[in-house]
Amino acid sequence: MDARPSAPVIQLAAWPLHALAERGLDGECMSKLPGVIDHARRLTNPVNRLDALEQLLHGVFPVEPARRLVLGELIAACRAASSWKAPRCLARTATLLGGAPDDVARVLAALPEGPHRRQAERVLAAGGARPRRFFV
Repeated sequence: MDARPSAPVIQLAAWPLHALAERGLDGECMSKLPGVIDHARRLTNPVNRLDALEQLLHGVFPVEPARRLVLGELIAACRAASSWKAPRCLARTATLLGGAPDDVARVLAALPEGPHRRQAERVLAAGGARPRRFFV
């Protein structure tokens, strides 16, 4: 990857990682992920970092260890961001994780009380959401 951190590079990396995950190549996906996460950590703008990590979460979603690793980075980026985007991102992330109660609890613990949390709880009660589709 380029030496200069760039959110689009991380977002683009979600595609090949998802292709690996979709084909059951979890080990390959996990082996590529640290470089992408390192790149994300070097993004100085936490809002750019959370946007990129949210996309990356969708990409690695099928691979549980990768998902949990990216989730930790995403929660940290949301905590660092002083932006209206952070609670919205956490709410969307919580709804994605409906089938993983421990992960939902992690996200909800980082999501303050308010309209985003209430909306996430309503969506979770209705069955949650699904990760975005990469390949049709």
